[in-house]
Amino acid sequence: MFGRKNPSVGKKAPDFTLPSSEKENITLSSYLGKTVLLVFLRSSG
Repeated sequence: MFGRKNPSVGKKAPDFTLPSSEKENITLSSYLGKTVLLVFLRSSG
């Protein structure tokens, strides 16, 4: 994801996969057509 252009309002977000707090992989595209709120938290470690 780093090094790419920032997403713009009204444009399709780049697809990515990240681990959930339950250690399951979550892919953004699996929520296509649904409202999604993304919250990115910075860890201290």
